[in-house]
Amino acid sequence: MFRVKNVSWWAEEMPSEAEMQAGFQTLQDMDFETDFVVSHCMPNMVASVVPGHVFAPDALTLYFDRLIQKGLRFERWISGHYHTEQVVLEKYQILYKSVIRLI
Repeated sequence: MFRVKNVSWWAEEMPSEAEMQAGFQTLQDMDFETDFVVSHCMPNMVASVVPGHVFAPDALTLYFDRLIQKGLRFERWISGHYHTEQVVLEKYQILYKSVIRLI
């Protein structure tokens, strides 16, 4: 891997289990519906089809997969982790240098 723990990444970058549970509960309270999702990375099922990129799943990408499996409904999911500009699977937008208006 390119990044080194406590040098170029820190464990605190990942949400805790309690934070992920709180997010899940909030979405559950909203019937798994939101206008937009903005996150650093995408669900694993999306990241796995980003052309030219190979990423190992982690707790966060698998958490996002779980939200999708629960039926999360949204207009657009925006991410920047993949250092490219493209739309994947119609609703997942990856930004690198662009700035967009959401509403």
